[in-house]
Amino acid sequence: MHDAAVLSAILDASDDAIVLTARDGTVTSWNRAAERVFGYTAAEMIGSSVLRLVPADRLADVQRLLERVEAGERFEHLETERLRKDGRLIQVAVTVTPVRDDAGRVTGICRLVRDITARKRTEARFQSLLEAAPDAIVIVDADGRIVLVNVQAERLFGYERAELLGERVEMLVPPRYRGGHAAHRRGFFGAPGTRPMGAGLELYGLRKDGTEFPVEISLSPLDTGAGTLAMSAIRDISERRRAEARFRGLLESAPDAMVIVDSTGRIALVNAQAERLFGYARDEMLGESVEMLVPERYRGSHVGHRGSFFARPGVRPMGAGLELFGRRRDGTEFPVEISLSPLETAEGPLVASAIRDITDRKRAEAERARLIRERAAREEAEAANRLKDEFLVTLSHELRTPLNAVLGWTSLLRHSLQDPEAERALSTIERNARTLVQLIEDLLDVSRVITGKLRLEMRSVDLGRVVDAAVDVVRPTADAKGIALSTTTQPSVSPVAGDPDRLQQAVWNVLSNAVKFTPAGGRITVRVEQHGREVHAVVADTGQGIERDFLPHVFDRFRQADSSITRAQGGLGLGLAIVRHLVEMHGGRVTADSRGPGQGSTFTIALPVPLAAGAPDVAPREPVAAGDRLDGVRVVVVDDRADERELFRTILANRGADVRVAADVPEALAALAEFDAHVLVSDIAMPGEDGYVLLERVRRLAGPVGQVPAVAVTAHARMEDHDRAVRAGFDQYVPKPIEPRRLVDVVARLAREAPRA
Repeated sequence: MHDAAVLSAILDASDDAIVLTARDGTVTSWNRAAERVFGYTAAEMIGSSVLRLVPADRLADVQRLLERVEAGERFEHLETERLRKDGRLIQVAVTVTPVRDDAGRVTGICRLVRDITARKRTEARFQSLLEAAPDAIVIVDADGRIVLVNVQAERLFGYERAELLGERVEMLVPPRYRGGHAAHRRGFFGAPGTRPMGAGLELYGLRKDGTEFPVEISLSPLDTGAGTLAMSAIRDISERRRAEARFRGLLESAPDAMVIVDSTGRIALVNAQAERLFGYARDEMLGESVEMLVPERYRGSHVGHRGSFFARPGVRPMGAGLELFGRRRDGTEFPVEISLSPLETAEGPLVASAIRDITDRKRAEAERARLIRERAAREEAEAANRLKDEFLVTLSHELRTPLNAVLGWTSLLRHSLQDPEAERALSTIERNARTLVQLIEDLLDVSRVITGKLRLEMRSVDLGRVVDAAVDVVRPTADAKGIALSTTTQPSVSPVAGDPDRLQQAVWNVLSNAVKFTPAGGRITVRVEQHGREVHAVVADTGQGIERDFLPHVFDRFRQADSSITRAQGGLGLGLAIVRHLVEMHGGRVTADSRGPGQGSTFTIALPVPLAAGAPDVAPREPVAAGDRLDGVRVVVVDDRADERELFRTILANRGADVRVAADVPEALAALAEFDAHVLVSDIAMPGEDGYVLLERVRRLAGPVGQVPAVAVTAHARMEDHDRAVRAGFDQYVPKPIEPRRLVDVVARLAREAPRA
C-alpha cells in the first residue's frame, strides 16, 4: 500500500499526462495532468478504451503503432493529434513505452503525453515569419545540421526542403571555403552573438547546380529547450555586385577624379583618375581621411564644410565659384573644381566628389587676363599715340600756316628791296623761320619713325647730286657765320638705291648740325667717295667736337650733349636720330667720330651699291629759275584765311598770272564758272566744306572746267595727307610753308598740261 501511494503521488506531480493501459487499450491509470490535458476525469476514463482520445482518421496509425509496442518497441516524442472531451483537437507529443512483468512479458502500455498545442501555434507563427522573410533563412544546430529553412532558402539554393533538413550546412558552401566555414561555425557556437548583415566579409553560396554566387549573411543565436541554434539570414547580392561593377566601370570611365567619402570623412572609393591626379595608389587612400587630399591650411575649415554637407546633403555643381585647392602626394598644391552629390546606400550616406584639375584653365585665364591687360595698355598707348599724332598734326598745321605767310612775304620782299640792312633783316627772318619749319618737320618725322609710317620712294640716285643740293640749302647759313664750306666728289661714283628727297634730308641734317656746332671762321668739308660696294658721304667740321662717352648716344632721340638751360646751341635733339633711321631704311649706316672737345667731328653716311646699278634717275627737284613767268595763266586761289589768299595772289600775280581768289567752296565754284581758269589752287583745311568737297563738286562739272588741274595746298604735311590728296584727284600736293618759286613752278607745269576747249 505504501508503494502504491508513492506511485500515485509521483504520477499526480507530473506536468505531463501519464496514461497506463492494458494491452487491449483499457485505461488503468489516469493522473491529474491527464485530466487537465483531455478534460476527462479519472473516473470517466479508467476502465474505458484509450482509443476514445484518437481522431477517427488516425485510428489505423495508432493500431499499427500499438502492435509494434506490444512487440516490445518504444517510441519517443511522436507528434500527433488527440481529441479532448469537448471535441477539440489538440497537438500532443507522445512517448509510448511497453510495461513488462518480471518475466519480461509486455503486460501493458505507458503513455507520456505533452500538450504542445501552444508550442505548435508558436512554431506556426515563427514558420510564417520565416516564410515571409525577404531573405533565405537557414537554422542550424551546434553540430551544423540544418533544422529549419524557409521557401526563400529553397528558391535561392535550388533544393527541396526535405533535401536540406538534417544535412550539414556546409553543403551550401563552395568546396574551397568549407574547411574555414566549419571553424567559423564552431567559433560562433563557442561565443554566440549577433553579426549584422554586410559585415565586410567576402562570402559565397553554392547552389544545387554547382553555381556560386556572392552573399551577405547575418547570424543570430536562438535559445531553445533543445539548446542554442544559429539562425542565418542569407541575401543574394549578385545584382548588387553587378550594379557595383557597373558603378565602378562608370567611375573608371569618368573624365574627372572621383573620390567617394563616408559620413566620418573616410575615403570609401576612388577611381584611376584620382590616383593619377593626387599621386597616391588606391590602397593608400582607401579608409584614410579625405583631408589628406586637402592643403594643410584648409583642412580645419574643410572638416566643417564636410559636416555641413552631410547635415544638409544636396547636389553642388562643378564650378560653384569657390577657390579650391588639392594637395598631391609630393606636397604640391593645384587649383581644382569640385562637384558634390549625395549617395544613399545600405551602409549609410556617402558623398561622391568629382574633382577636376583646372591648372591649365587658370594658366589660360591668367594668360588671357595678361593679354587683355596688354591689349588694353597697347590700345591706350595707341590712343595716346593717335592723340599725340593728332596733336602734332594740329601743331604742324597751326605753325605752318603763319610761317607760310612769314616766309612767303619775306621772300617777296628780299627780291624787291635793295636796302642792304633790310636784306640782312629779311635774311635773318627767313633763316629763323626756316629753322622753325625744320623743327616742325623733325617732330613729324620722329612721329612717322615711331609709328612706322615713314615711307621711301626708291629709285637709282646719284649721291653726289644729292649732297650738292643739300649743300646749296645750307650754304647761306654757313656764309652768314663765316664758315668755309667745300665739297669734293670722287669721279665715277656708283649710283645708290634710295629716295632722293629723304637722302637729301639726311645729308642736310648732318650739314646743319655741323654748321650749328662750328664757330665763325671754321671749316666744313664734304666728300663723296666710293669704298668697294659702298658710297660714303663724309661731313667733317672743325667745330666743338663730341665727348667720347657721349659718342654712343649721339644718334639717340632727344639726347643732347648739353641739355642745360645755359647751352650755347638750340634744337630738340631729333635731327641725328632721324638721320640714322633714314640711312638704315636705305640699308646703310651712319657713324660719328670725334677726338674730343674742340677737335671737331666727322659724320659718315655709308650706303650700299646695288648689285645691278643702272644710270641714276631724276635728282632732287631743283627750284625753278627766278625769271620764269606765268603771263596769260589764269588761276583761281581758294583759302579761308585772307592773308594766305593775298600772299598766293601776290606771288602768282608778280609772275604775270591773272588771279581770282575765293574764301570758300561757293565762291570758288562761282569764280570757276565765270573765269576760264587754267589751274585751281585750293587749301584743304577749310571750315564747313573743305578742299576735298570742292574738288569733288568741280569734277562733277561739265566741260573743261570740270577737268581743270588742281593743286592741294595745305599745312597738313604727312605722307598720308599727300596720299589722300592724290586719291581725291588733286594733280599736285604742296605743303605749307610754300617756297614762292615752288608754287610758280607747279602752276606753270600744270598750266601747260591744262585741257582747252
